[in-house]
Amino acid sequence: MGAAGLILEWVSIRKEGLKLPLPQLRLTQYIPQIVMVAAGFLFILLADFLGFLPASIIFIGFVLFLFGSRNWKFNLVFAVVYGVLIFLLFSKILGIRFIGGLIRF
Repeated sequence: MGAAGLILEWVSIRKEGLKLPLPQLRLTQYIPQIVMVAAGFLFILLADFLGFLPASIIFIGFVLFLFGSRNWKFNLVFAVVYGVLIFLLFSKILGIRFIGGLIRF
């Protein structure tokens, strides 16, 4: 219905002789979002290959770096602590089994 409404509105604007400027799409402003989606897919591949815990540590460290944290010591400690806590929460407390990989827990 939304597409039909847009088409009808466009036809009525054209009948009146008005020009509808099209918005300019600048893909460069979406680079962080594109990188984040690509990192999510890479996380899935790494989790299947390495296992959840190592892949989550790598992913969290990368996301911290992507969002501006340049202190690699903090990123490493935070990624390890957060990854282990998430793993323990889901595997031990909630009883969810994670996918395997080279490094299994």
